[in-house]
Amino acid sequence: MWRIPVVPVVINLLFAAGALARHGPGERAASFIIRNTARVSGVLLLAAFLADGPRRFSAMLQRHQPSVLIAFALSQLCHFAAIAWLDAMGPRHPLQDGSAAVIYGGGAAYALTLGLAMAGSRRLPRAFEAVRTVAMYYLFLIFLTSFAGGYFALKDATHGFLAIVFAAGLACRLYIDLRRLIAFAGIGASSRRRGPRLAPD
Repeated sequence: MWRIPVVPVVINLLFAAGALARHGPGERAASFIIRNTARVSGVLLLAAFLADGPRRFSAMLQRHQPSVLIAFALSQLCHFAAIAWLDAMGPRHPLQDGSAAVIYGGGAAYALTLGLAMAGSRRLPRAFEAVRTVAMYYLFLIFLTSFAGGYFALKDATHGFLAIVFAAGLACRLYIDLRRLIAFAGIGASSRRRGPRLAPD
């Protein structure tokens, strides 16, 4: 279970080592680490988000989804560590310009996702599954808007590509979930029309 989570942590550490070797311990290195840990986390979240897609497409993703979510949470820990490091260097970071609620809100959502991932493949009550779905959509939208904003603000081609991929993934997942919701509503309506079955005399 822990083989998959180790990989992104190692990748993020390599990014950090490369940034420190190239730029030294400063703002440029911290910004580089933040951008690249966000990209690693984004790829992991995309895989976990699409695990609930079509069965033929997502069979392997479903099998490894708990490990992927744990890997995502660990990658986010690296990301937030870099944010805290940059914040300690000066007043230009969002933690000091009023958007700390976004960062802490995102942290709470991914911590919730980690907790649900720790449950593994056990069957959870429907209420917990609903909370998990809401948390996944919330996280996905945060990353989508972050990548899109990074492209328009920084003209970063990688962020632009990831924004397009995330938008396509969101459209795919919405289509699948809407079909499931319509099918579920249709089954419920059909059952109500038939009414309870009467026992034979």
